[in-house]
Amino acid sequence: MNNKSLKKWLLFSQGIIILSIGIALTVWAKIWGVSPWDAFHLGLANHLNFNFGQIVQLVGAVAIVLGAILGVIPKLGTILNMFIVGWLANYLLVLLPNNSLGKFSFVSLIFFVLGIICYGIGTGLYIAADVGIGPRDSIMVGLNKKFGIKIARARTFTEITAVFLGFMLAGPIGIGTVLFSVTIGYVVEKTLNLYKTYSLTNNQGDN
Repeated sequence: MNNKSLKKWLLFSQGIIILSIGIALTVWAKIWGVSPWDAFHLGLANHLNFNFGQIVQLVGAVAIVLGAILGVIPKLGTILNMFIVGWLANYLLVLLPNNSLGKFSFVSLIFFVLGIICYGIGTGLYIAADVGIGPRDSIMVGLNKKFGIKIARARTFTEITAVFLGFMLAGPIGIGTVLFSVTIGYVVEKTLNLYKTYSLTNNQGDN
């Protein structure tokens, strides 16, 4: 493995870890609601005999197929994402203490916002690594490539769709779910732009 490939996989690994932390934090603070996709995941888990991590993996597999239909061919990183994120997020949730804080606790809100930030940064980093985007993000990127929809808007569209599915399955939807839906696209896009600027500056410095 050459130096460039190693850097890509390190960036991908960092993104996956930060993303998983973000998922765990938002689910832990679920009295505010959870992220749209996790509302769908938890709602689906209520109807199927699978744990949260297994549902994340199952939905990821379906998302990969939809992304392929939109022209995004899955890479190794996409497959690894599907397996690792579900397992790691589930593991982190087991490590976290039960959230016994009162309804709409300010502390829970802080953790939820931190979760959104980690979620968006992690997503942006593993997309930037270019070794395979996440299963659900393949839908977002597919909409961008096929129809020219901006990343932020495409992400917002997929999040709203997930909210609807989560609502239909009685997933834990709340104020935080709406907050996540309207901010996550911005965090992802900002992370990608900052990374591109950082990479360009570094490349110019190397010349």
